Amino acid sequence: MRRLLSPVALGMIGLFLAGCDKQQETTSSPPPSSKEENTTIPATLTAALDRLDEIVPQETKQALLNDSPSPDLKPLGMQLRNDWGLWQGSALKDYFASRGIEHADWITGAILEAWRQRLSTGSVDEDAIIAKYADIEKAWRKANEQGWDEPDENGGQEDISPNEGEESQDPDR
Repeated sequence: MRRLLSPVALGMIGLFLAGCDKQQETTSSPPPSSKEENTTIPATLTAALDRLDEIVPQETKQALLNDSPSPDLKPLGMQLRNDWGLWQGSALKDYFASRGIEHADWITGAILEAWRQRLSTGSVDEDAIIAKYADIEKAWRKANEQGWDEPDENGGQEDISPNEGEESQDPDR
């Protein structure tokens, strides 16, 4: 089985997913973008990847490829969720919802994992990534409905909440 992301990259994605609702002061500048750049919201995963190629600086792309910590990655995840309407009714949210991914955090994870795969290999297995995040979200929703976290392979419980302990912009949470 082909590994899509290294543990370090998954940890980096988890960090900005976990902190999506927290405002954090930082000495670095936010990812370069303007309101004008963000008025066009992509409608598909491919369009989202193309848009990221356009708006994200080369240094941030390289940090993602090298599994290097970058102060720009966390704001990038927040920027995607907020500017691309992933919390509510954009065409991109609808695209993912029709494929089983409704929560903005899981959508962001799928987009960034697909983008990293495309940056590193030149191509992306969209179906596999969408299926992976749809399965993750389905398990997360089931765990939340039952009032327990998802069991790990040893029968214990593993937290899969995208924002444990934090307030969410999502009105359903």
